[in-house]
Amino acid sequence: MTPDVQVFLYPEELEATPAHALAEQILELGCDAASVAVVYHRARRVLPRQGRVSVLTTATTYFEPERSRYGELAPVGNGAAGLRERLFEFRAACGRAGLGFRAWLVPLHHDALAAAFPDAAARALDGSPNGVGLCPSKAASVELVAALVADVCAQLEPELVELEAALYPAWEPSYTMTLSLAPLSPEARLLGAQCFCEACRDLLGGDAGELERRARVSAGAPFGAGPWDEELERALGAARARGVETLVRAATESAHAGGSALRVFGSGPPQQAALQGLAGSGPADRLLLGCGPLEGDELLERFRALRAVAGGRAATASINWSQERGMAADAERLGAAGADGLALYNLSLVPAEGLVAFREAAAAFRSAVAA
Repeated sequence: MTPDVQVFLYPEELEATPAHALAEQILELGCDAASVAVVYHRARRVLPRQGRVSVLTTATTYFEPERSRYGELAPVGNGAAGLRERLFEFRAACGRAGLGFRAWLVPLHHDALAAAFPDAAARALDGSPNGVGLCPSKAASVELVAALVADVCAQLEPELVELEAALYPAWEPSYTMTLSLAPLSPEARLLGAQCFCEACRDLLGGDAGELERRARVSAGAPFGAGPWDEELERALGAARARGVETLVRAATESAHAGGSALRVFGSGPPQQAALQGLAGSGPADRLLLGCGPLEGDELLERFRALRAVAGGRAATASINWSQERGMAADAERLGAAGADGLALYNLSLVPAEGLVAFREAAAAFRSAVAA
C-alpha cells in the first residue's frame, strides 16, 4: 500500500463550504482522502473558520440507519437533516474529484444507548457506569458495531471505515471531566476504567473475582491501597486483547462484505493502550495510532511504542495542529520512521492560518516516504 495523507473533518464543515468546493480544497492541501465523522460522541467543538461553536449534546449518527440491520442496540439518525443530505453530496463529490472517502465511526461512546440499556454500559472499577458508553465485551455491542459498519458501507460506500472506540475505554476521554480535589494517581487512572461487568467476567473467566480484587488494590486511592501488580497488568491486557479481537473481527468481516476495508484507532500512553486491548486489533486491515500534539523525539517514541503494543504491524500516524508547532518536521520524521500514512486532525477545528501547516505537512511526509 502506498503511504497516503488524509484529513479528518466533521460534517458541519459542509454548512459553510459546498461539497464540491470542500473536496477541491482538501485535494489542494495535498491530501489523498477525507475521513468524515459519520457516528460521533457528544462534544463541544470550536469551528474557527466558521466563527462559531458546534455542540453535540449526545452521540450523533449523521445518516439514517436501516433498522432491520440491528439487534438489541440500534442507533437513530439524529443528525440535522440538512447535514445528512450534504454528507451524501460530499460522498458523490469525492468520487468525482478523485478524493478518497472514508467513514469515521465512534460507535461505542454512545451515552444514549448506554443509558437505555444499562446492562450493556461500560463500568468503572467501582462498578458504577463510566458515563462514556458501551462495553466491548457485550455481545450486543459487537453486534451493534458490525451492523453499523455494514450499514455505512451499504449507504456511503467508503473505501475505508475508521473505527475509533473499538477498544475498552480509558479513564477520561477528551470530552469528559473528572471532578476531584485530590488528583488521581497514574495507577488509579490506568485501572479505574477497568470494567468487571457480567460480560467482562465471562471474558476473564474463573479468575474474574480475584482479578477485580487485585485491580482495586493495585489502583490505590480511592479504590484500594496499592502496590502496583505487574502480573495483574499482563493478565488484564491479555484478556482485553481477546475482547477487542472479537469485536474487530466482526467489524472487519462486515467491512469486507460491504466492499470496504477497516482501520482501528489506538492512542494514549502504551501502558494504557495495552490495558485497553490494542493488541487485539490484529483482524483489522489497517491500524491508526493517535499521537496528538506530541512532537520530536517524544512523538516518535509514542508512535513506535504503540506499534509495539499492537504487535509491530504497519500503522498510520495521526497528529494534531496547534499554534505552537509546525507539523512539517514531524510529518517528515514519521515518514522516515516507516509510517504507512499520515492523518491530519482536524480540518474543521483549524483556523485559516493553520491550513498552511496542513499543506506543508502533507508535502513533507510525501518527500520522506519517497526518499
